[in-house]
Amino acid sequence: MGMTPKQRYRIRQYLKRIQSQREYKETLKNQSKKISWIKKLGILGFLFFLLKGLFWLSLLYLGVGIL
Repeated sequence: MGMTPKQRYRIRQYLKRIQSQREYKETLKNQSKKISWIKKLGILGFLFFLLKGLFWLSLLYLGVGIL
């Protein structure tokens, strides 16, 4: 016995739902990659300016100590 038109319709709906879920998961992966890249850049920028500030503070402290 073959499938009825209603059964074929339900199978098509199910397959479309699975396909859309896969596409949604792929878009989430791509977005998370972009966000993680931005976070890494932000952390590196923060550390750079922190070290730069500490360097200038130590330079000023040593400069005042010498005078």
